[in-house]
Parts: sequence; structure tokens; C-alpha cells
Amino acid sequence: MKKLTELIQTRQRQVILGLALILASVWSGFGLIYYAHWREARPAPVVIVEAKEVSPDKYFANLDLAATAYAVYDADRGDLIAGHNEQAILSLASITKVMTALALTEATGSRRQVYIGNIDYGAGGNVGGLIPGESWQVRDLLALTLVGSSNYGAEALAQATDDSLVELMNRQAQALNLSSFAFTNTTGLDEGIEPGGQGSALDVARLFAHILKHQPELMVPTREVFIRETSLDHFEHTVVNTNKIIDRLPGILASKTGYTQIAGGNLAVAVNLGLRRPTVFVVLGSTPEGRFTDTEKLVAAAQAFYTDLNH
Repeated sequence: MKKLTELIQTRQRQVILGLALILASVWSGFGLIYYAHWREARPAPVVIVEAKEVSPDKYFANLDLAATAYAVYDADRGDLIAGHNEQAILSLASITKVMTALALTEATGSRRQVYIGNIDYGAGGNVGGLIPGESWQVRDLLALTLVGSSNYGAEALAQATDDSLVELMNRQAQALNLSSFAFTNTTGLDEGIEPGGQGSALDVARLFAHILKHQPELMVPTREVFIRETSLDHFEHTVVNTNKIIDRLPGILASKTGYTQIAGGNLAVAVNLGLRRPTVFVVLGSTPEGRFTDTEKLVAAAQAFYTDLNH
């Protein structure tokens, strides 16, 4: 009897121990499953990377430019990237025609018609192939005037508004807070020893930035090496862009040249350097050839700056 009792107790202990081992295994399995789930579900550790600081100064130093003043301007952010004498007030020459085009478009639109009167061929400047007696739609004459820098086109456009176009240009400058601008004619031609239009490189850059944002179609023709425009009298005019490096500039958005004896060589261009980087380059007071090489140097410097900034 005693042996039977001991056998029963031994069996009970074995059963209890077995159940305990089973429970321990089950609990251990749940623990492993929970741990694995926790490792997958927990957020990844945060790695803090310090922002890369890249100063543009080293990219634009020692470029050996001929220009009296220049500005490199981020049109999207409204920031001056680099500049030299960028607030100095200088003669704009035919860059004036950009304000001529903007003020006229803002005042009258681009679908009005304009008549080409008698042309004084002794007045100097670029005729642009215009014929006395022709009629033009304003939009088409604007394109010819900007691309070919036609002084007679700019003078004819003044007839498309009942108000003084020069006054409209100066009012437009005030409205845009371009305080360095002052205009006495629509062409930018010198009047004796006085410039037809004057302003700073920085304000020219701001003007281009405004146009890119609010009137981008105005400068689309200036991207081309040449354009063909037809008057309402069905005369076709082929006009070559006065910017001879237009086809060497990446992502060109807008362009305007200028030259007079007072101004020297001027050039303003807007290019898209990628990643939403519309950038305006303005060169004032350079030489007829130097304005082009100056601009190419500035564009190359900006490309190097943005490349390092993005990496």
C-alpha cells in the first residue's frame, strides 16, 4: 500500500513538472514573438545630419570680370547670391526695353495694333527690318523689339497707349519698388550725355524675377537664336537675337542685351540651373564682348556653387 502511494505521488510530481516545462516553453515562445514584434514596430533611430554650409563667396571671387557691376539673383527665393556694385546706378541701354515691354503689356495687353510711322534712319540704333506704313499686333512687335533690340520698334510701341509710355514705365518701376530705375525714353538710347534709362544691376535682376513669375510669356521669344514675325500687312521679318551666346546658356528663360557709349556692354539673362533654380545674371558697364564672357563666367560659377550645395 505504501509503495502504491509513493508511486502515485511520483507520477503526480512528474505530471506537474511536465506541465511546468510546457508552460515555460509557451511563455518563452510568447516572449520571443513579442520581442521580434517590438523590434520591428519600434521607430528607427533618428540620425541627425548637420546641414551643409556652402558660401557662394569663393565661387565668385577672382573671376576677372570686365563689368562695372553684376548681380546673381535667385528668382524663386528672391535672394542675392553674389554681386559687385550691384546697387550702383548705371546706364541700362537697351535693357530699358524690358520695362517698355512690361509697362505696355500691363497697361494695354498684347492684342492691340500699332502703326509704324516714318522712320528716321539717321537717328541711330537698330531698325529691325521695320517698314514705314506697316501695322503690327503689339505682341508680335514686342517680340521683334526685344529679340532684335529694335529702337524703332520701341518707339512705335509708344503709340499703342493713350498715356505716355515713359510715364507708365516710371510708374511701373515705383509700383515694383525698383527705386533705382529712371527712364526718359522707351529705347534706352543716350540723349546727349544723359542715358535713356538707368538703374542698378540688382533692380534689373528683380525686374526679371517679377516677369518670370507674373508675365513669363513676355520673354519667351528672347530664348531663341532667331525668330520670324509677320506684320498685319503680311511682311515676314526674320530677326537674329542680339545675345550671341543664347545657344550656349543652359535652360535659358529670358535674355536682353544693351549697349551704348555711355552704358558700355550690358547683358541680363535668366537661366534655370535645375531643381527649381531660376537664376538671373545681370552684367552692367562691361565691354561689347566682355558682357558675354562675363556672363558665361558667372553662370559657370553659379553651377559649381549649386552642385556643391546640393551634395
